[in-house]
Amino acid sequence: MFRFSLLSIKTNLRNSAFHKVIIRNYATHRELKERVIRYTGSSSYGGNTNGNGWWRMWWAPVSFTAGVIAFDHLIIPHVVDHKVESKNVVFGLIALNVVGFIAWRIPAAPRQFMLRYGLLQKNPILFRRFQLIGSAFSHQNFWHLAINMFVLYQFATPVASIMGSSGFLGFYLDSCVLSSLGSMLIPFLLRRPQMIPSLGASGAVFSCLGVFCYLIPNAKLAFWFIPLPINAWNTFLLTIGFTTLATVSRRPIAFSGNGIDHAGHLSGALCGVAYGKYVQDKINKRRQLYNRRFG
Repeated sequence: MFRFSLLSIKTNLRNSAFHKVIIRNYATHRELKERVIRYTGSSSYGGNTNGNGWWRMWWAPVSFTAGVIAFDHLIIPHVVDHKVESKNVVFGLIALNVVGFIAWRIPAAPRQFMLRYGLLQKNPILFRRFQLIGSAFSHQNFWHLAINMFVLYQFATPVASIMGSSGFLGFYLDSCVLSSLGSMLIPFLLRRPQMIPSLGASGAVFSCLGVFCYLIPNAKLAFWFIPLPINAWNTFLLTIGFTTLATVSRRPIAFSGNGIDHAGHLSGALCGVAYGKYVQDKINKRRQLYNRRFG
């Protein structure tokens, strides 16, 4: 039985003092406002969306996401040895998240590196391309890390065994950048752009959940150690229904606050379903080919 936790979160950093420190490292509030005007043609982050300023802003995350996806599908299959056990890829990803957690606690260079690349800045002035993937391996809180890695191990292990080592690694990195892009893009499209940075692996974890529930819809899940009365796919639909409502709602709903990046969760889940369909279609084609040859 696979254990499932609804508590996996991609956290928005709402500690105002910490956020002020981050901003102070780059510019004063007046300087930030002046730079936003230069980038967007408006003094408000939600201002003029028709000018070239917004294209200058979105070109960086969109082009980086496209580059990562191209790398994952063109390079990784030739680099990652198919003899590598899929579970070792999962363990490697968990290890990288642990390294990111430790880096936050080391002064000087490692911590400065995490401040620069381990936070997904929604502010166009502070954003850097590698934050799209770096933030997905970044955790500041131990329980945030522990819950994400527990859920990742539960769902990524069977998914990796189905997709294979290189296929799963490419999928996971795709999920990192796509969920991060969605975390920025969805609030912008809803005209409620966020200025608070986020971090955490749960966008990619939700992708693993989506693939798992699509490929094995009748699996029995548990909320921690308590069995759920419905199957995996229905649990997924309920979870995504809540996540969608929390993302689009203009009013706070139960559990929609507390710094949870629902847009990143929703993006990751949709990415997972898309990959699940892609994998299932490949399986069906292979099965049909086998039946034609040997059936």
